[in-house]
Amino acid sequence: TEKPMIHRSALRAVCFVAAFSQIAASQDTKKDTLEYKYPEVVVTAPRMGLPLKEIPFATSIVGQEVFRNLPRAVAMDEPLKLVPGVKVDNQSNGSRVHLSIRGQGILTERGIRGIKILLDGIPLNDPTGFAPDFFDVDFSTVDRIEVLRGPAASLYGGSASGGIINIITQNAPNAPLSGGASVVGGSNGFWKAFGQFGGRANAVNYLVSFSRSMGDGSRDHTHFQINNVYGKATYTPSASLQLTPVFSRSESYHENPEGINLEQYTENAKQANPDAIPFNEYLSTNRTS
Repeated sequence: TEKPMIHRSALRAVCFVAAFSQIAASQDTKKDTLEYKYPEVVVTAPRMGLPLKEIPFATSIVGQEVFRNLPRAVAMDEPLKLVPGVKVDNQSNGSRVHLSIRGQGILTERGIRGIKILLDGIPLNDPTGFAPDFFDVDFSTVDRIEVLRGPAASLYGGSASGGIINIITQNAPNAPLSGGASVVGGSNGFWKAFGQFGGRANAVNYLVSFSRSMGDGSRDHTHFQINNVYGKATYTPSASLQLTPVFSRSESYHENPEGINLEQYTENAKQANPDAIPFNEYLSTNRTS
């Protein structure tokens, strides 16, 4: 018997045909494959514009997919509810917001301490590092919120040891003039009217918004009303220079029902503390920036 022999030239031909068919198959596969490239997300919370994938810090971004579905858009607990490491207590329609990041500021009775709050680059904290509330922010105008957690936020100084909350408002559409208005309502006498207009003129993008919110609250003596006017113009004369003047006016009034004990809660869970009503205890804030 003789062993079958394969000639070298025939072997080369077989290998060439196999390689060619594999290349052709891979080309056909590429034709049928859809490629999706994720859009690049640039974060400015670390004091400079950096792509999200290059930031080594614990960073979260709350975008338009969240803000479009806010039920009331009157307090910070709504957009930050699902951000890891962040705890927000809203005791009465935004009048006593208590926020902490990774436990920093959790012992503060109300407001925010040890966390830097920025609204279009302008700090809302006072010189001691304390931010009493978010009344200056109309969440119907916010484009996104960047949350930088942990000690890396100390880039902004001692008052930012716990983290950074960088709030960035919307720009106007790329059109000469546009605008819109909305009215929403809810339980306990709540309603909010909102309107804005803006546009682009040469190298200037401008947007002006105004809103009024009002409600009776879920307990007695928790009536509130908030008026906000906000204007922003972004002037970009060149690719390396951008100027953004901002105007803000906020007026807020919140009645404070104070806490009640278990016996009072069992009797009537909606009642206010009897000591708060005779003296009409309330919080009133008026600010212009």
